[in-house]
Amino acid sequence: NTLLIGWAASGSWTLTSATRDTNSVVTSATIRWPDGATGTFTTTSNNPTFFTVDAYTVTHSASGKTLTQSAVTRNSNGDITAQPDISVSP
Repeated sequence: NTLLIGWAASGSWTLTSATRDTNSVVTSATIRWPDGATGTFTTTSNNPTFFTVDAYTVTHSASGKTLTQSAVTRNSNGDITAQPDISVSP
């Protein structure tokens, strides 16, 4: 799980296809992890002021794991001031 969390936290996957909203923020995507496994990225919360993803889930097909980044907190400049730990299930 530690390796997957590290990859998720750093965005170490490659988007192979993506759907974006009208502000070009990714809403869902098919991804490839560094180990070659595929997965699905899904935005669960985006920031309409800064046009960024604030929370997401991402799957890792080889392990059957889903990683969840709960919503981050941003300051008035859009900088992240608090970022919850990424959780893994099952």
